[in-house]
Amino acid sequence: MSENESAKKKFLDGLSMFAAVITVITYLVLVINAQWDFLSGVPTIYNILVVIKNFAPLVVVALVGLEWVSGRSLLVRIIYYAAVALIVISMFFPGTWQQLVGFIEQ
Repeated sequence: MSENESAKKKFLDGLSMFAAVITVITYLVLVINAQWDFLSGVPTIYNILVVIKNFAPLVVVALVGLEWVSGRSLLVRIIYYAAVALIVISMFFPGTWQQLVGFIEQ
């Protein structure tokens, strides 16, 4: 493994750990808020936390996957990138998933 690849893996490792910690903190705050409702006075922060809750697991999985495929062959990386792109597109455009499944079934 070259020094450049090692630096990339360390960067992705640190970034994925940061994203995982943010994800856990977000879930904890939302679970505690569900019990005691201390964010009712600041709906903007609550809305931001809900958005983070929805996308943070995907970010963690994508970063860990990027770390894993960084040393793999080009074919494995392309397959991984395509899979992540398909997931992201289906999240932002939910109707696309039904159209894609309908296209495959035909």
